[in-house]
Amino acid sequence: MLRADLHSLKKAQGPTGAPRFVVEDEGQGSHADRAWACFLSINAASNPIAPIAYRSLPSEIGIGAPMDFRGY
Repeated sequence: MLRADLHSLKKAQGPTGAPRFVVEDEGQGSHADRAWACFLSINAASNPIAPIAYRSLPSEIGIGAPMDFRGY
């Protein structure tokens, strides 16, 4: 099904001259959703991972201690 979705996309020229992809045969109800999901996942995987910012909790907060995250 993914292969059929990939082959249903055709490159076309938009009204502004920019290239775009259109579904060749929408009569079967296909919008090539699997192909778009594939493209989006490849794009997401090619971007560098954003740094994750975090702050450590104070050492006096241990396992079983009451959790109060106000101000953190």
